[in-house]
Amino acid sequence: MDITDVSYQRLHAQRIEGEHCQSAVETVEWMGAIQAQDYNLALWAIGLRTPGSTKSEVEQSIFEKEIVRTWIMRHTIHFVSLQDVRWMLELSSERMIKKYLNHVEKNTGLTLKQLNQATEILYLALKKHQQLTRPEIRVVLEDAGIPTGQQGLYHILWYAAQSGMVFIGPMKGKQQTFLLIEEWMPKSTPLTQEEALKKLTIRYVASHGPATVHDFSWWSGLPVSAAKKGMQLAHKEVFKEIRNKKEYWSSVNALTASNGDGMNLTFLPSLDEYLIGYKDRTDVISAETYAKIDPQKNGIFFPLIESGQVAGSWKPEHKAAVIDLTIRLVPTVTISNERLKIAAEQYCYFFEKSLGELTIETIL
Repeated sequence: MDITDVSYQRLHAQRIEGEHCQSAVETVEWMGAIQAQDYNLALWAIGLRTPGSTKSEVEQSIFEKEIVRTWIMRHTIHFVSLQDVRWMLELSSERMIKKYLNHVEKNTGLTLKQLNQATEILYLALKKHQQLTRPEIRVVLEDAGIPTGQQGLYHILWYAAQSGMVFIGPMKGKQQTFLLIEEWMPKSTPLTQEEALKKLTIRYVASHGPATVHDFSWWSGLPVSAAKKGMQLAHKEVFKEIRNKKEYWSSVNALTASNGDGMNLTFLPSLDEYLIGYKDRTDVISAETYAKIDPQKNGIFFPLIESGQVAGSWKPEHKAAVIDLTIRLVPTVTISNERLKIAAEQYCYFFEKSLGELTIETIL
């Protein structure tokens, strides 16, 4: 299995190529979780895996609470299926809270006692009002003497979400809203830790494979030892292959993908699962290409994918009715303007706008 094999198989596993998902909720369930701290970019991450869908259709799934945003892994926000929130939290929340409590107190001054006090106040406010925006929550907490500055509000909401109390609801204008989990999420028989770990392992490998144990550990926020145990628990559903003395895990149900299956162009959002879902991303972006596209090495760029590899970057500028796009290709890549235009129009279709000015450059 060489690098191109890995990238083609990942394109199919991630539903970017081949067999696509038919709805937003199907996409999110398949992926397990989709990183989503940037709301609009995360909508596109769902949309590109659900061809023919629009932003309005994906948001309808959010309004209907089929998919939700919350802090589920790695101290950052993800889209997850409503049905998956409880067992995912039960698998990792205790570990995540312990890991970040010192960080929270050091950066905000908030103690565990204050965090618990804040969540009690927030709970009562949400029981009364059903839904509150972030600014409304700030007022409630400040009036009760809970400090929210220095990112204190962010960490209070993170703690409340990790504790299984709240999740991020539909947008109200440009504001996030928050709702109580107990009001929306169906109760079910809790999974054991081993059952949850096995389920998450199967979900990750099916949607991200071929991937390594360290990739899974990075994505899930679980220790490497837990990631290894997950592979053992899921041994009937996953298998490993060796390439350059490196173990890659794939699903036994993975569809066969070969060179030539991933020739479509794809405009990925920044921090898309195709890159951020792995600790080691060298199978889809070379060190040379990465240095040209992201010289500051902060990972914040919009990858253009061709044949499974990062071939450049792109940047949208949203206007009232059109979207202007600037595309920057690495010098070794040649792609026709027509192909780039078709891919750009697919992005614009999702946001229900027309393609405006299309600028194509070469990264020097």
